[in-house]
Amino acid sequence: MSDLAGQLDKKGLNVLNSDESTNGASIFEPAGPGLLKSDSDVDEQLLLVIPFMEGVKIRGVKLLCNDPEGYEQKEGEERSGPKTVKIFVDCPNYTFDECSEHKPAHVLELKPEHLDGQEVKLKFVKFQNVHSLTIFVEDNQGGTPVTYINSLSFVGVPIAGFNVANIKPIEK
Repeated sequence: MSDLAGQLDKKGLNVLNSDESTNGASIFEPAGPGLLKSDSDVDEQLLLVIPFMEGVKIRGVKLLCNDPEGYEQKEGEERSGPKTVKIFVDCPNYTFDECSEHKPAHVLELKPEHLDGQEVKLKFVKFQNVHSLTIFVEDNQGGTPVTYINSLSFVGVPIAGFNVANIKPIEK
């Protein structure tokens, strides 16, 4: 099992309710922690749609929420890492309402110690042929108006087969 960062289709990544000053793709970069945070003018929820270039098997997820140096916190802004995270398999068009209404493949009830980059195991049998994940961050550790994530990664293996990144145009 390895980090699936190379299997992510970053061009297809979609993040809803994020603060416009942050970049969703930055939390998937192996070079170092980025920053994704919810829009404080709306609420603490985040919705991430994460496509993969080919089917993958996923064993676990790693979240890092350590507020690294270099990211200014707005005056009066309170933020904390995710607490309740619902994970849906192959539901790339789900909205916030649908994520609240439907049963996820897995629910993570995170404690502060889970936000230090350690692997949190998933129900492996439910993540055997995944083409996209929808991650719904329902609330956060401190009940603050802003949820933030510095790094998100997945542990698993690609399923050998067709990789859409290898499609080449037909030459005439």
